[in-house]
This record gives sequence, structure tokens and C-alpha cells, in this order.
Amino acid sequence: RYNAVFHLVTAANGAEKFYTLANNEARSETPELAREIDIKSQQAWIGHPRHYVFDNSTDFEGKMQRVVDSMAKIVGLPLVQRTPTKFILRPFHDLSLDEPSSSAPKGDPLEQWLQTALGEEPLMVFDVEKIYVLLNSGGADGAAPTNKLVKRLSGMGEGKSDIDLTAMGAAAEAEAAAAGGGGGVADDTTLEYSFIRRRTHGSNSGYGHTLVKKGANGERIEMKRIISRREYDWMKRMYADPSRHIVLQRRYTFLWEQKTFSIHRYIQPKDELCILHCQAAQTDGETDAVAAVGVSIDGGD
Repeated sequence: RYNAVFHLVTAANGAEKFYTLANNEARSETPELAREIDIKSQQAWIGHPRHYVFDNSTDFEGKMQRVVDSMAKIVGLPLVQRTPTKFILRPFHDLSLDEPSSSAPKGDPLEQWLQTALGEEPLMVFDVEKIYVLLNSGGADGAAPTNKLVKRLSGMGEGKSDIDLTAMGAAAEAEAAAAGGGGGVADDTTLEYSFIRRRTHGSNSGYGHTLVKKGANGERIEMKRIISRREYDWMKRMYADPSRHIVLQRRYTFLWEQKTFSIHRYIQPKDELCILHCQAAQTDGETDAVAAVGVSIDGGD
């Protein structure tokens, strides 16, 4: 439903001297109650693919700057500096459990181990199918390719979500030809690749489409939109890239010290590769959660 969830941690947790009832008539909670409600609010959104938690590790201006930076990433604006947020984890086959959690499925050792390490903290698990799609749909007659996906994404800012199967004009053909040849588009970016994704938890699935561009300065820009199951099935049937593997993952999402983390375990095409994603805006020490729950970092950037 939401493209992102931004949670600004209450001043009662980490900036207590600024927490007061004097400047807000609607506020009646004691600092203790405010912290309790704040944690419950964070936990309610565990599992959202873009759940950002902004703590009070900086002053208020710094906190707001982290919010702006995160929003800039979401809407596709390049940032001056990008910090590493991914880490390759060592294989988990040798993980040992002294007292396995009874809430984790017996057939998933990583979920068992994480749930045990996290204790009472919630853990959300999702199954993901990721399919790379062709940027152009050139016909057998050798004519210039018609890039319907680029045309569809050109309306992202207009709130369009229907499947556009109508013929495109000359301007769209020119845009598609530029994209198909690896050239730049109007905003000085180069189309790199595109994929669709199905994300399932229990019996509920969400669907998305991502277009990845390279900016004029080499920065990587992602443009994302929510799509329907009907559109997902259509794009999978019509535009799945036969030269690329379908990617299957299991994702484990949890909170640790007011920060959101997600472990992506690959099942296909490379089995058991695990990557830790530090999704929330974070400061130094973003790998503390890894050490705390015992997962070893192998490296990565």
C-alpha cells in the first residue's frame, strides 16, 4: 500500500532532555509510555520492504537530513555520497542451536537460528520471486524496438497503474530506441536493467516493478512502482528475459536497536548465498546487529 514507511523515533528515547509536554497539547504520555508505544509502532511495520527508522543519534537537523537523504533515494534523486549497506554473510550450515525456538519452522535452520537469537523480538519471513524483464520488445522484422516498459515508467509520476497496450507515438519510439541502444534518455541517465518482483508472506503477495538507471556521474538510480498481480503476470509472460535466471529468495526482516535489517537468502540460481541489507538510515556501527545476533560478516560493499 505504501512505497515507504518513515519512523522518527520519539525524543523520549535518546534525546530525553528535549521530550516535553509543554509544546504539544495532544501529547500526554510519560517518557516511559512514549518509548513503549514507539517500539510497538516500529514492530508493526517490520517486513515492509522500505521501513526506515531514524533514531536520535544526531541532533534534530541531522535527523531531518537523514530523512531527506532517504526520500531522495526513493524518488530517484542522486545523492552526493552513498554509504555501503550490504554485507555478504558466511554460510550458516554450521549454526548450532542450544535451545531452538519453537516458533520457527523445522525445515528452515536460518529462521530457527535467527528467531532464537532475537528472543522475543519479532521476525518476518518473506518468499520473493524476482524476474528480469526486457527493456525492448523488438519484432522479427528488424524494425526499431518498441519499449513499452519505458513508456509505462514515463507515467510513474502521474499515478498510472493500468496496463497500456495501445500503440505509441514517434516520441516513444525514439525514447525506446535510445534505451535499447544503451543511450541516454532525456534526463541524462542510461537505462541499465529492469525487473519485476513478487513478495509473499503467508497467503498474501505484493508486486512491484523496478527500473535501474545510471546517472551522468555514474550514480545508480532506482525507480520503483507498485503493480497489480494482473500486470505482474502480464509482464512475466510477455517480457521475461530468457537470458537471465529467475531469482528466488527468502528474506528475513527484523529490528535491532531501532534499526531495520533484512537477510536475503538466495535459493535460485545460487543456493544459500546470504546478504545482509541495512535498509534504515544509519550511522557508524551499522554492523552491530550482525555481531549481536552472531552472524559472521564475510565482506562486501
